[in-house]
Amino acid sequence: MDRQTLYNSRVRDLMSQEYRRISSEKQELCKRKVELINLMSDVSISHRDYVEYENEMHGIDEEMILLNIELNVWDKAREICFNAADDVCDK
Repeated sequence: MDRQTLYNSRVRDLMSQEYRRISSEKQELCKRKVELINLMSDVSISHRDYVEYENEMHGIDEEMILLNIELNVWDKAREICFNAADDVCDK
């Protein structure tokens, strides 16, 4: 493999790693959100705990908005990179 091909492969791999990292982070937040919903549905929790869970849920919602934006950006960047590599290989 020549240096350019190695470079292109490495760039694509790094972009994919970032996409997977963000996806994993989003998945963990989704799991936590389900946990919070279950905790909040328990009728025996205190009002203070309920408010605390509600605040955490609000923070998760805000973070998920940002993660969705990041995922869209990394996805588009990967697509551009793959298309550029395909164009180079086709020539």
